[in-house]
Amino acid sequence: MFLVSKQCLKQIQQSKCRRHLPRVAVVRNIHASPISSFTLALPTVEFPSLPTRARDTRESIQVLKLQELAHSMNAVSPDPAVVWRNYRGLLRIELPRNVPLAVHQRVLRLCTPSPREMRLHLAERMKMNARPGVPHLYEKRFQQVIHNIREAGYTPTLEDYHYVLEHFAAVGHHAGSLQVLREIDELKFPKTSTTYALCLQALCHSLTLPCWHEDRPQLVKEISQTAQKLIDEMWVAGIPVSSVNVDLAVRVLKETLDMETLEKLLKVVYGIDLSFPDRPPVEYWDQAKSKPETGDLVSPLPGPQPFTTPALNTTLDILGRLGNVSKMVQLFEVITVPLPKGVSEVPSSSFDEDDDDFGCSSPAVSSFPLPHAQPNTTTFYTLIRWICEMDHTILARHYLLYAFRYDRDIDFAIRRARVANVKNGVDTPIFAPRVSITRGILQTVMGAANRNKNRNIEILKWVSMMIVKVLRCKRHDLKFYSLWRDQEASKLESAEDLSESEAPVANLADASSTVEASSPSPSTANVNDPDVPQRPTPLFELDINDTSLPPSSKQRLFNLDLHINLLERDIEEISELEKRCSEILARDTQRLKERLGRRVWKSKDVYFRVPEGRRVVSREHWQEIVNFREPPDVQGEDDLADLDGPPRRSRRRDRRS
Repeated sequence: MFLVSKQCLKQIQQSKCRRHLPRVAVVRNIHASPISSFTLALPTVEFPSLPTRARDTRESIQVLKLQELAHSMNAVSPDPAVVWRNYRGLLRIELPRNVPLAVHQRVLRLCTPSPREMRLHLAERMKMNARPGVPHLYEKRFQQVIHNIREAGYTPTLEDYHYVLEHFAAVGHHAGSLQVLREIDELKFPKTSTTYALCLQALCHSLTLPCWHEDRPQLVKEISQTAQKLIDEMWVAGIPVSSVNVDLAVRVLKETLDMETLEKLLKVVYGIDLSFPDRPPVEYWDQAKSKPETGDLVSPLPGPQPFTTPALNTTLDILGRLGNVSKMVQLFEVITVPLPKGVSEVPSSSFDEDDDDFGCSSPAVSSFPLPHAQPNTTTFYTLIRWICEMDHTILARHYLLYAFRYDRDIDFAIRRARVANVKNGVDTPIFAPRVSITRGILQTVMGAANRNKNRNIEILKWVSMMIVKVLRCKRHDLKFYSLWRDQEASKLESAEDLSESEAPVANLADASSTVEASSPSPSTANVNDPDVPQRPTPLFELDINDTSLPPSSKQRLFNLDLHINLLERDIEEISELEKRCSEILARDTQRLKERLGRRVWKSKDVYFRVPEGRRVVSREHWQEIVNFREPPDVQGEDDLADLDGPPRRSRRRDRRS
């Protein structure tokens, strides 16, 4: 018999009762839905207490988002990604018209990296050969911000569009620059020279970027048309062309080589018509004729700027690249030697009856002086270089003689001025020489004479004699100016010995030292030397906001020590060129004699200048004419019939070795 406790009996009774209870079916879903909750993203910084009127939750979030955006923009170095994320978060709960205009404008300038960072980023991608698929990575952000500003009822300012143009110029997005320019026209904003400078900068940068060779011609054509359009707009709007715009337009022209754009630029900036450089363009004729009583011009055309020496050199270089030698020579002759003053102001009274049918053709129709510029060493070097490229050696010889005579005239003028100062006891300022015959000019003509197949021996002989002549003149100049410097140094020593309390006597050496203190060093001061090319200002270091006009040429004062240093350098370089020219002349003369000697040995005729005509000569007579010596193995023999060819100089083999 088992003993059962009361507790066990109680549990057994409860279990029996549970068996009769009805079971409730529990429905369990296979995919349980997650617990959802609402979370408010609060800023990580402390903000001032909300105003009492911002009781609504939505209004509180708007204030917090606005404060968070302001905090991200006021950081020391704002992160463009954070600024753009906060800006978009604000616009999700707020309409653009409820956001102040200043906030939109600040977001426009902070939602992307700076133009310099964009330019460096593009350069890094170019090195890795990974050019981005779109011209500007953040162009959509600019479009969205400008759209929000206009949707809110505000009007973007011209400075906002200038910032966008600056970004497009940094990556060479010239197509986007034109679209911005169209939008500026729609808003009827007055465009300035800075607006066009940014567009021209985008064109210049686009030309420097790598491009597939098959797409290059189309790109150059498109940029050339765009540049011409911009220049036309400036002409029509009467916007003065600044020095930066001229610099950028010239950079585009050097790449595109568009003659029509060059002619338009010269008309707009300098009032020069390349077809008739001795008179102003036709557009200025009516401007001079139709003047109201006030004396103001009816047309809003800007007045032309003075034609400077650097502008002349650049124009000659572009014309030379285009291969238009006739216009290049014509421009040089007209600009450097202008018409006399009386001829350019008084209309010609002759042939009046003949000119009636063709209108006024007198150059006196302009209200401004005709353009004029003084040439320098770079001018002659550029002119002679492109003339030699077109194989016009006779014309190159003419301008080399012209440059030599120009150099001698300037040197004589300096000497006369020095004698006059000593004689009169005054210190009249003496200007530095603008033209000097350097190695580059002589070497260009020498290379042109030696380049062609037939070897222009006559020009080469003339160049060798010209080198000797120039070298002799420079040595005489060095002796004269060295003596001048010694005399000035002795005067200074004698003046110092008289009394330390007395002021030294003013002389040219003092003026030279004063100028030298404010001038660059001798190694870089000779800006006219083509052998030391002057590096242009980098594209993105130009001051786009500079609205100053193209500077006029200023002539420097004569620096005696610098002039002596340049003479010593030129003598050293030209002496080396003289040796090189002698070797080339001897080699080409030897080859010419051997080539003609082969004709003589084949019993063919040879042309003689005296007596003129072609005739056959004997081998003995030809050997006397060309001064050939007999080879060592046949010396002493009278019969030359056994020779297979004409004799050669034994020194030729030694020269080659």
